[in-house]
Amino acid sequence: MLFLILARFTQTSPRYKENFFNVLKEDLTEVLADEKIKDNLSFNVKNRVLKIIESKDYDEFLRKDKFKFFSIIVVCHNADSYLDMGINSILNQYFSFESNIQLILVNNGSTDNTAPICAKYNKLYPENVVYLDYGEVMDLDFVHDEAQKHVKGNYTIILDEPYKLNRDVLSTLVVKINNDLDDDLVIAIQQFDDLEDSSFTHYNFRDLDSSGDNT
Repeated sequence: MLFLILARFTQTSPRYKENFFNVLKEDLTEVLADEKIKDNLSFNVKNRVLKIIESKDYDEFLRKDKFKFFSIIVVCHNADSYLDMGINSILNQYFSFESNIQLILVNNGSTDNTAPICAKYNKLYPENVVYLDYGEVMDLDFVHDEAQKHVKGNYTIILDEPYKLNRDVLSTLVVKINNDLDDDLVIAIQQFDDLEDSSFTHYNFRDLDSSGDNT
């Protein structure tokens, strides 16, 4: 129920959103006065629910809600044939997109319909999606550096193509982070079958399954 309410809250027009927030804060505060319910909230929604009830007003909530658990940078170049599929695999993660994920889409000098597709998702999810548009192909190191200036997540994932991710990838990764990974983790993926060596920790999302094993 909370997952659906938070999704609707994200999609609500800005002119009505503060009123929605005030009603939601009042109702959630009453429901979550029961500590057993609060303690048993799914991690997918708990982070954002607590932001709502612990913020004194809508402005404070907006400041807090800018910061997500994951920031995912997706570099796009002439990817219109599979871009929707890749983006929707992020939007439809079990680890709630609206509550926990910031998506940074970078159009890197595309000459096809990549730009309007990126702009579409930026318009649909203005609070979660950042769109950067380069009219010519830029060096990937430059693109990464510029995109990371917009990062608001605790952890950053870099995809140099809009890959399709399994729906449990991020929820599985959260378990691993909570168990044994460093706070300054950056996950860089360049190719599924040929990951470059670097100072980053690498995860091959294609092979990361719900057991948490990375093969």
